[in-house]
Amino acid sequence: MKPGVLIAVSTYNQAEFFLPACLEYIKAQDYGDFFCVVGDDHSTDNTAHVVKKFAKDSRFLYHLTPVKYGRNSNFYNWAAKTYTDFDYFITCDGDNFLLENHTSLLMDKMLSGDYVAVYWLARNVVYADDNKTVIRQYTRGFDWDINRFVYGTSYNNWIDISDILFKRDKFIEAGGYLEDRGFQDYSIMLRLAIKFDNKIACVPEIITHYSVRESSHARTDDDSQQAHMEIL
Repeated sequence: MKPGVLIAVSTYNQAEFFLPACLEYIKAQDYGDFFCVVGDDHSTDNTAHVVKKFAKDSRFLYHLTPVKYGRNSNFYNWAAKTYTDFDYFITCDGDNFLLENHTSLLMDKMLSGDYVAVYWLARNVVYADDNKTVIRQYTRGFDWDINRFVYGTSYNNWIDISDILFKRDKFIEAGGYLEDRGFQDYSIMLRLAIKFDNKIACVPEIITHYSVRESSHARTDDDSQQAHMEIL
């Protein structure tokens, strides 16, 4: 029997296009033993209706967060601590798409060694602010090297919150995602690498489409460096 995988999706006002597509991709996974909990951070659109249509499939569940968090990390940490029947844990923001072979490839890699986290390459798709027009696309990601990650990510964040399969208990033991600041992905990967002897692996294939808004894409190098220094 295949190990079960918890997929947690955080969303806010993405019901028009991104969230339905995100959930369709999850539903189409060729690794069928998953459970997907969708955390709605008090959306004002018809997010609840969209998710409840998917919840006709017992592998999907709608969850309204108890308060408006404003950060996806709060919901992800809650999910990891709540669904203790699952040994493996994926986080996915509601505007990103996990391609059909995504979970099976990651689980194959995870089970092939003593890893605490496995990540993968992604296709960054940059949208105009209408959330529909694709401006450009490019590939993101490198094989794991902690030195390259510490220094190179200050300029180019190449592992995103939607790019990681965790051992759920190790994610919790390392402290989960930061809830009081950004760069949660950078911080959790560093803490996992340091705490668990660098037991991180990469699947060198593009198995995620990651959505980027043009207006939020231009972060300065100085701002990024400062944020990473504060994490360290």
